[in-house]
Amino acid sequence: MEKLYWQNPDSDLEERVIVYYIEAGAYKSLRRFYSEARPNFLDPVRFSNGLGLQLFVVGYCLDDPKLREQAMEDSSSASYMDMMIHLWEAAIQDKPKEIEKWAKEIIERYEQDKGANSTARRLLKFLPLLPALRDPNMPPTAKPWSILGKLQAGRFFASFGLRNLNYPLPTP
Repeated sequence: MEKLYWQNPDSDLEERVIVYYIEAGAYKSLRRFYSEARPNFLDPVRFSNGLGLQLFVVGYCLDDPKLREQAMEDSSSASYMDMMIHLWEAAIQDKPKEIEKWAKEIIERYEQDKGANSTARRLLKFLPLLPALRDPNMPPTAKPWSILGKLQAGRFFASFGLRNLNYPLPTP
């Protein structure tokens, strides 16, 4: 598939190539192809809502800050997912003030009419509870997971934010 892409870089096959490399677990090839094809990703909104999100999560799972950074750069559009990716990066870096900044920006731009339980509002409610999550003496059953509920974004946030705490995540 990659060979076909390079024969015609305007073919719109870059997404397929990247997804196939992810599915195959060919991460070295994924990194190489993505680095080489980056100049051809011209729509940051489309990228942030698709490949940018996927590449960011792969970068997280592989503990590859460079891949996450590249995905964030190519997603730079102020789209909802671009802002959410930045929020997740702030969680990975354990920067609560940045998390709050991005959550408020998401609310202002995209969630004004979404009600009290919108994704970013739930994440804001969760922030004051982070110190309790850092307390190794608190039993897992007392952890404040209920605020995040079953939000996909909340699960990502919890995973990113707690990876460095060596604390088990709740099971679905």
